[in-house]
Amino acid sequence: MEKTVHIGVVPGVGHTHLVPILHFSKLLVQLHPNFHVTCFIPTLGSLSSASKSILETLPSNVNYTFLPPMNPNDLPQRSTLMESIHLTLVHSLPYLHQALNSLSLRTPIVALVVDILAAKALYFAKELNILSYIYSPVAATTLSLSFYLPKLDEETLCEYKDLPKPIKLPGCVPLHGRDLSALVQDRTSQDYKHYLQLVRLYRIADGIIVNSFLEMEMGPIKALNEEGRVKGNPSIYPVGPIIQTVTSSSDADGLECLSWLDKQQSCSILYVSFGSGGTLSEEQIVELA
Repeated sequence: MEKTVHIGVVPGVGHTHLVPILHFSKLLVQLHPNFHVTCFIPTLGSLSSASKSILETLPSNVNYTFLPPMNPNDLPQRSTLMESIHLTLVHSLPYLHQALNSLSLRTPIVALVVDILAAKALYFAKELNILSYIYSPVAATTLSLSFYLPKLDEETLCEYKDLPKPIKLPGCVPLHGRDLSALVQDRTSQDYKHYLQLVRLYRIADGIIVNSFLEMEMGPIKALNEEGRVKGNPSIYPVGPIIQTVTSSSDADGLECLSWLDKQQSCSILYVSFGSGGTLSEEQIVELA
């Protein structure tokens, strides 16, 4: 019988960062039955019903524990989403540290996998002398921007939206500063400073697992790995696409779009994702089309 390999997992705060890393964990133990995953979940208030439903689908070799939740009433008034996430994680870190130490006394942990928004937990992996990985549910292009951001911050005096020329990320299509996410558009904000602090931590991981694949993002994935070999940055492991599987007949109705896609000519479709928080007006949808 193969020896059990125990891995700790730390999701980000919120449903959209909990679900991707749980799908990754399920796939990991499916491909490696001797792996056992313990998921340490930081929470802000009570967990949503959608998140609870996902937890009910976990196999026996993926278990989870909730870290003491952050009380929403303890957050500063008018906190932004990023600030709420940051403060929740800071609140959870001492409990996570205690839980990891407690688990390591019962069973050897070989690695810790953390969400991109929980990168501060990487320090605990170093303390326990175990491997550390970041799980990135976002595109490799976004990850490329994260690695480039500290340099961009040092070299830029104005707001990114005011840059006269496109930003040239390694292996990526040049991007106008005005097209970067709202999170980095105000460089004086606490949100930007928290994010900049966060992305600087990515370099201490042993590797970054990204939900993308070479056929989709060959340029940024290859550039990140080539740059990593030169600068000593962590290796990038594209393991995607990891998608949510069909769990009900109502979900199956959505597969009609896949049947339609299969009938289209090769390279004739452009896929655009705005993430969980992206919203467009009717005018913007028409303009995009």
